Amino acid sequence: MSRGRSARAAALLLAALGIPACQENGSSGLLSAEVRSRVQRAVAPVGAVDAASRASGDAVVESGNPLSEAPSFSSAVTLTVDLAQPRYPGSYGVLNVAAAGEVSSNGGTGVADYKVDVAAATDLTFVDGVSGAIVTIPQGARWRYRLEIAWTWTDADQWTLTATASGSLRRFAFRLLDEGETIEGMLEEDRQEAWTRQESAGVLASSLHLGADCSVLWTDAGGTQAVSIKVVDVDAISISVDGTTFGPLTRLQLQVVFGVYWP
Repeated sequence: MSRGRSARAAALLLAALGIPACQENGSSGLLSAEVRSRVQRAVAPVGAVDAASRASGDAVVESGNPLSEAPSFSSAVTLTVDLAQPRYPGSYGVLNVAAAGEVSSNGGTGVADYKVDVAAATDLTFVDGVSGAIVTIPQGARWRYRLEIAWTWTDADQWTLTATASGSLRRFAFRLLDEGETIEGMLEEDRQEAWTRQESAGVLASSLHLGADCSVLWTDAGGTQAVSIKVVDVDAISISVDGTTFGPLTRLQLQVVFGVYWP
């Protein structure tokens, strides 16, 4: 299906689902093929950075949480993370991760408060499995965020662990290959992500909460482009293009309407 036909179908779906599309002047916004393409190009680098940051945080958490025994975190952790894992679909490359901070524990409770430094040991490549856009974070890229890990532990069948990551990116460079066009852009982002894993009587459960303000800028054949993304939670995502805001949308609605994958 062409992008034009896809956009028309998506516009009808927006209306059918009752998803707001409002302009700054209060009138209804329109979903064109150009707008849909720009949203795809904006979401892809946001998802790429999210996947890399989440992989680095997962590695730090797992370094001190073997699940079969009480957590035991070190004040300094150095790790190498290969992104080519099933839980990070479409992600390729290697990260160097260094986490340092304070760890305190008392009986079955504890807190590890880290500053996490992430470096791209190779080019990092991320393929959006829905839109087909390919994002590259170049080798040598670096960023930092705070990671706080808190836990309570009774035994291997009764425990809770919460990890909260927060950080900002400024003028973070990426490359994007989409529809045969190679684009260079910048991402600015303020993000906080918290997930909880718990086991009770042998039943494992997890939850995720996310908040973010993102601004994506790039230049393509159509000129200089800018898209803003606001995330209130994992299924409350709003996207603003040229004064028109679409949303809030769930991750599934974002995939169906705009043809993108949100991690």
